[in-house]
Amino acid sequence: MKGNICKVYTGNLSFPPRFIFGCGGAPEQEETRTHPSQWSEWTSSQQRIDGLVASTGFPRDDVIKLYAQKLSVGFEKHFKTDLDLLHKKRFGARRFGVDWAVAEPKPGDFNHRYLARLGEMIDEMLLRGIEPILTWFHWGMPLWLALEGGWENPKTPEYFRRFVRAVMLDSVGPRVRYHTVLNEPAVVYAPFSYEYGLHPPHKRDPKLCTRVLEHLAQGHQLAYREIKKIDPEAMVGIAHSATWTVFSDPKRQAAEEETYYRFIDRIMPHLDFIGLNNYMVHGDRDGVECQAW
Repeated sequence: MKGNICKVYTGNLSFPPRFIFGCGGAPEQEETRTHPSQWSEWTSSQQRIDGLVASTGFPRDDVIKLYAQKLSVGFEKHFKTDLDLLHKKRFGARRFGVDWAVAEPKPGDFNHRYLARLGEMIDEMLLRGIEPILTWFHWGMPLWLALEGGWENPKTPEYFRRFVRAVMLDSVGPRVRYHTVLNEPAVVYAPFSYEYGLHPPHKRDPKLCTRVLEHLAQGHQLAYREIKKIDPEAMVGIAHSATWTVFSDPKRQAAEEETYYRFIDRIMPHLDFIGLNNYMVHGDRDGVECQAW
């Protein structure tokens, strides 16, 4: 392939005046943690390291340095410098997340030092005219909760409500307009963790996956209500992953669309917006099924 793969020819495409360009990340992508989560335990496990060595071809020592030693970019440590760079480049928004494992290291016991830091990050974004977009669940959870079954446990929606309420009251309040309660719950998190066995807890049980999705929906609804109690003007939604499907068979096309939007229908009364994540197109051409990133 010649040329820059990232270059897009848009012709006369223009963005509306209120369009906001931003960037984003999640705690499990950006931070080195002393409070374990089920996600950090997995990414540094021997199973994960063996898989990365096999799939990437990287030397084992390099993989261990990157994963087992939990190196990170450390947004929380360097956020003022990072936000200055965003402001300089005229970014208008920064999506970031609350690390549940750090915020609530023991059941009902909240880390107020961490929450104060979270509040400071929000203040610094607003000071620079950067819109904070807060994600509440980006797949990481406290290890104590994972040991109780995580989202398999029917008590977890209530645990999630307690967590959201405590953080809202302690450090967020009405200063954040956009709240992403769940990140890609229905197409990535639940099936990859409970049906395909690719993410922790590595289970392969479609019925269990359905139960987890129901608990996630309940958790979203409870969180939505708590956020609205504290800030009625807040915009509360989810980040939803959906593939662009283009099938010539109308029945196949309808079935694919139903797969991607079933969860949305379930929580629609408690959605102010949908953050749409699209990574690929899936369809057929000349009778041959194909997909592309």
